[in-house]
Amino acid sequence: MIIAGLLGCALGLMLATWTRLLTPLLGSGLSQPLSTLSITTLVVTIALAGLVAGWLLHSRRSAPRPAMIAILSTAVLLLLPYALGDRLALLALLLQPMSTAGDGPRLVGWCLVATPLVLPAAMGWGWSFSRVLATTSTKLSFRRFGGSVACAGILVGWGVTHWGLFPSLTVIGVWRLVALMLLALATILLILAWRQRRPWKPLVGGASLAVLTLTLLRLPGPSPVSLHSPIGASALSSESFSGRNALRHWVEQEQRTIRWATDGVTSGVALAKRDGAELRIDGRPVGGLSDAPAEVMSGLIGAALHANPRRALVVGLGSGTSAGWLAAVPAIERVDVTEIEPALKRAAEAFAPLNHEALANPKLLFLHHRGLPPAADAGYDLILVNPSHPAHRSTALYQAAARRLAPNGLFLQHVPNGQAGTARAALEKVLPAVKTWRVQHNRVLLIAGANPIVPDLDHLRALVEREPYRGALDWLWGVEGLAGLLAGFESTMPAAEAYFETELGIERQRAVRQAAWGKTNIPNDPAYSAFLHGDLGRARIEWGTRGRQPSSPFDRLLIAETSAELADDRVPELVAPLRTQRPIETEVILARWQLRRRAPAAATRHLLTAFRAVRINPRVHVPTLRRALDLAVELSTQPGDRSKSSATELFDVLAEPFAVWLLDEARLRARIEIAATQSAARCAQAFEAFEPHPPWEDTFLRDRVACYRRTRHPLTKQARRDLATFNVHAPPRIEQGLLEGH
Repeated sequence: MIIAGLLGCALGLMLATWTRLLTPLLGSGLSQPLSTLSITTLVVTIALAGLVAGWLLHSRRSAPRPAMIAILSTAVLLLLPYALGDRLALLALLLQPMSTAGDGPRLVGWCLVATPLVLPAAMGWGWSFSRVLATTSTKLSFRRFGGSVACAGILVGWGVTHWGLFPSLTVIGVWRLVALMLLALATILLILAWRQRRPWKPLVGGASLAVLTLTLLRLPGPSPVSLHSPIGASALSSESFSGRNALRHWVEQEQRTIRWATDGVTSGVALAKRDGAELRIDGRPVGGLSDAPAEVMSGLIGAALHANPRRALVVGLGSGTSAGWLAAVPAIERVDVTEIEPALKRAAEAFAPLNHEALANPKLLFLHHRGLPPAADAGYDLILVNPSHPAHRSTALYQAAARRLAPNGLFLQHVPNGQAGTARAALEKVLPAVKTWRVQHNRVLLIAGANPIVPDLDHLRALVEREPYRGALDWLWGVEGLAGLLAGFESTMPAAEAYFETELGIERQRAVRQAAWGKTNIPNDPAYSAFLHGDLGRARIEWGTRGRQPSSPFDRLLIAETSAELADDRVPELVAPLRTQRPIETEVILARWQLRRRAPAAATRHLLTAFRAVRINPRVHVPTLRRALDLAVELSTQPGDRSKSSATELFDVLAEPFAVWLLDEARLRARIEIAATQSAARCAQAFEAFEPHPPWEDTFLRDRVACYRRTRHPLTKQARRDLATFNVHAPPRIEQGLLEGH
């Protein structure tokens, strides 16, 4: 009976572990009519099928094997997917196109990924249960009681995982623990069989399986790539994975990108870095530098539209950006944050330069709830809900939020473009006064209240000239003033709200703001497009041919940087208005201006100042910073002794990461290019920053081998092996065929 209960407990632990493992690989549930099918349902269904199949296949054998063999076989079957490492993640990645073909193909893809993970081990458990219960007693009543004990063990094992087992042991640790539990149970049965002088052949077979189990446990198992990559979130496309080298390149890149990862109580949490910090929950990107416009401006717009906001509620901490910027509003006295996942606090600490030092702000109060606080705790002026989970866009949540709002309170939620219509329709049934604001190229903010929302334009005009509104508008949208704040307002009642259109000139400001974002949806403006893509000469020509005047901070940035490229004498005058809000860009522009005027020493000083500043301040126009790295490489290749000195200084200053890992990959690659003009030791330092997961690219791997060979680096042999492996799987080159023809 005890063994049956422990077997059930081990199965319960694995059911929860399988669910956690598959969540980042498969993503969220399906749409109608299969919306009720979740990953948990899929895992339980496959496990039940495996239990039944294992029971039937082995209970009818003419010469059934001992329970010890069954349990050890289950341990081996359990660890076979573990031994595959990240190969299951690669399978899920390659099957991603099926998720875009509809619910049917997507469900097939789910089954193809989940079945090899769950079914073999579940069949082993079915076999083990049949043998353990058969040896317990010959009476049917005792077997039924043993089955009940096993079922109770499954429930206990499942429940234990929700009491903090994953944070203490990790998901992979629980997987290994279950294998050790099975090994321990089999060892107990092995000792009992030895004492009872059972036949020696089963004992030898059991010992062999135990050795195999221990051998499999010595393998590393799946890496953070399997547990924290955005595969199931459909944030990746498998179309570019044309071969083994492409897949290896993605794996190595993900290994470098994931800064740290942990298994929380309810979800896996990871902090990724590439072009900037990114928060991932169960592999799904839910916040970070790329989402800053929506996260910051959603709260600030709500606080601006409310006549007197004092108390706010933020559902879900995330990166802390929404809560931190709301708490920075002088009128706000308290910001409650509901969050059940303790691991997110550590993530919010890493985002401190981005979230206005949220965790250090005494206005923030954490409430450990999964969603909204109790209904008795009402009277919020603002409620901002993170829309990352489908349940956060339900009518039930909107009704609960409405009960917690003050009489003139506002409900805020930014949603993806494709979901805005559905979410708005559901929200209007609860809070009829709804306005929409475009806060990012792919995000729409819904603002809802029980009473009509009529902004006080005089109040808003004074508000946007103060912090944090002024800085946020400039940094995130590239606009200023009242027109900039209301640039994204989308009027659904032109007759009733015509004053927005006539007074503010929305269309012009919307074009400016979308250009400043620098993502997709770049407006049909040749000057903006050329500027964002780095063609400064063409951007300046396009701007000049239209004969227009700058009307926003983004316009002034464009004019100043493109003028610097042409060595225009007016650059110091043009950057003067940018110094207060854009100090980093100002230094980069002056560096470009000095270099074009053939003053490399002065250019180096300005670049060094910019790079040191961006270590602590991420509020910078990213394309301009990327061009600053190109300038650093250009400066290092200038002729003369001063160029060598500049290269040394720039190489050293780029050794430290920028704030929230802004352009981290580009920074490291710039150091490699700068090191090419330096000593061999500098070259080795630059390449070491990518170890042990180098970019799986032909040129990089060849340069790495050449650099390590010159310095007799300890990793020279490994670098040669990596290059040889790459060449084995690389397609033949055209020039190679031409040479062979001769």
